Amino acid sequence: MKTSYSALDTFRSCPQKYKFQEIDRIRVPKSKEAVFGTLVHSTLKFLHAKEPVIPSLEETLAYYAERWPEAGTVVWADEREEAAYRADGERMIREYYARAFPRSARVVDVETPFEVPINDAASGETHLLKGKIDRIDRHEDGSFEIIDYKTGRRMPAQSSVDDDLQLSLYQLGLAERWPNLEIPRVKLTLHFLRHGLAVSTSRTEAKIQETKAEVVRLISEIKKSDFRPMPGPLCDWCGYKPICPMWRHLYEKGKVEMDPETVREKLKEFFAHKKTAADSDARLAGLRKEIESYLDAKGLDRVFGDEGHITRLKVNRSAYDLLKLREILEPLGKWEVVLAVDAAKLKQLMAELPSPIRKKIEATKIVKSESTVIQATRAKIKAPRHEDVDSKNSL
Repeated sequence: MKTSYSALDTFRSCPQKYKFQEIDRIRVPKSKEAVFGTLVHSTLKFLHAKEPVIPSLEETLAYYAERWPEAGTVVWADEREEAAYRADGERMIREYYARAFPRSARVVDVETPFEVPINDAASGETHLLKGKIDRIDRHEDGSFEIIDYKTGRRMPAQSSVDDDLQLSLYQLGLAERWPNLEIPRVKLTLHFLRHGLAVSTSRTEAKIQETKAEVVRLISEIKKSDFRPMPGPLCDWCGYKPICPMWRHLYEKGKVEMDPETVREKLKEFFAHKKTAADSDARLAGLRKEIESYLDAKGLDRVFGDEGHITRLKVNRSAYDLLKLREILEPLGKWEVVLAVDAAKLKQLMAELPSPIRKKIEATKIVKSESTVIQATRAKIKAPRHEDVDSKNSL
């Protein structure tokens, strides 16, 4: 199977988005955040690709300004938002330029493409992982540094950087691109341009092997996945919302003629009953069936009403494979702690174990049963007006 870190990360965040993007190949316009990030990356490539001839700060800022998205190619909230993004990009470039020079390290390459074969011993299959590294430097002591630029607001903890799958794959890519090169040390660095800070880490051979195992595990999950949507904070930046089963109903309002006795009234009644009746109330149970029938008919997993929205979720009840669990814990002298397979004790123990052991334990889980639940959430957001929906769909 051919894949990339981007694809694997998309699957981890939302299997449904992975299906739209990687299997169905449905293309959606990039978000303003993605367009902005791409331009800043391109500008830093321009800056470093010409070394040892370094473009001046004015030339670098001119490159950025000349390639700023033309009017209509990105949907900004208003002129103020566009001006703020543009100024923020200029500030990042100025501050980065001031920190970057003079420098002793030499740029080996920028936007370096790589392909890494990863073997799955269980299936005998070899997967091909593709990617691109923002920059590779070589320092005076012979060590290498892999650098990745980040333009987002979030700055993760050091522990997250130490476990970052993307950086681990970049180190694999470096070794695969130059397999005969002796590389004594590799430093992995994330440059958070918005904050003017860099966070660095490194990888051991054990961590690299763990990375390969994680790639194999994710590919295995993809192959057997039913690609359920996984709603969360990232939904607000997803271009697939208008066609996603979790959000499509919101975008159909104002477009589809709705029977007065269909879902809007059912949701209103459902929330009214939730205030005064227990979940076992007969009418509430009946409403659930009617709403689920509507979900089935429309191919939705979420419906919206004035009072809130209702989400259908599949819940797996899992248990641990005791033989496999014992194989992991007994050599550590921890088997007796959870001998009765007490879920609370096991949860407490896992918090004390290193990440590789926790992942092995999670892999021993087996699904015992699957059920569907209906989750009601009272309204916190206002449904988009018809004109708002049209503007979003035209991105």
